[in-house]
Amino acid sequence: MLFHILLLLPLVVGVPLDPRQDPAANPATTDQPAVTAPDPPASTPVAPPAGDATMPPPPATSPPASPPAESPPASPPASPPVESPPASPPASPPASPPASPPASPPASPPASPPASPPASPPASPPASPPASPPASPPASPPASPPASPPASPPASPPASPPASPPVSPPGTPSPPAPTYPAKFKGTTLHPHDKHGNIIKKKCLDVRGRIFANGTPVQIYDCNDTPAQKWDINHETTQVRVSGTDYCLDAGLGPWHNGRKMKIWKCYDKLPQQTFWYTNDGRIAVKDLGLCLDMTDGVTKNWSVVQLWKCTDWNTNQDWFPGALLKGGKGKDKGKDKHH
Repeated sequence: MLFHILLLLPLVVGVPLDPRQDPAANPATTDQPAVTAPDPPASTPVAPPAGDATMPPPPATSPPASPPAESPPASPPASPPVESPPASPPASPPASPPASPPASPPASPPASPPASPPASPPASPPASPPASPPASPPASPPASPPASPPASPPASPPASPPASPPVSPPGTPSPPAPTYPAKFKGTTLHPHDKHGNIIKKKCLDVRGRIFANGTPVQIYDCNDTPAQKWDINHETTQVRVSGTDYCLDAGLGPWHNGRKMKIWKCYDKLPQQTFWYTNDGRIAVKDLGLCLDMTDGVTKNWSVVQLWKCTDWNTNQDWFPGALLKGGKGKDKGKDKHH
């Protein structure tokens, strides 16, 4: 467009101004442009303001009309924008490269590697290790230890602790200890209540006054009969029914809590008839850690006494000699404090 304007500019500028075209010189001609204006505007709209629409020399504008129709200027601008080279390269490269690379690489690598490794390793380790370790260790250890320990410990371990405690610890807290004679002959043995009070009306008794092997030893009302008289010494001793050949007996081993007591024909150095009478009034089977015990603290008649683990300050295991009671024979009424 600029090219056309430059071509027209010399022609427009070089045309001498006709006095007839000057509105000031020829006022009568100012009304003519309304009739002749329609022809020039079609080809001269781009002319500069120097020209006027009333110019009569339209024939002089024919040379400019021809240049715009020339093919050289029209062809170059139309061809470059619609060239096929730019249209073809962009269409082909984007379509082919992106479709092929993404489709092939992602499909193959992820499918093969993940499928193989997880399938093999997890299946093998869990199946083998758990099956073998648990089966072997539990079978061997439990079978051997339980068989041996239960048989041996009851005989040996309990034997040691009781021998020591009755000698030293129990002797200290017991007030009556200094007054105990070395031996008691024909004395009654009285239990204690849970508060440590001597129960003077109850005695250790041979049931039914039957002096024979296996007769139970029990708690019974004191009645001053031979069935309630005992010979007993401090420390190692037999607890003999006074005036008879029968002794307090713990039965054959193994010994345990709850073993019921009885009398049996006396034998020297028989383990189940060898007791330790402590300064605080406990009668313990020597070397077993088991003491003569008033079962569950029950003082009712016919309640058979038992063996139970020796325990300090257990009033069910305290047996006070009636020889030390006021009156001498255990017939006094009331209660005296032992501890």
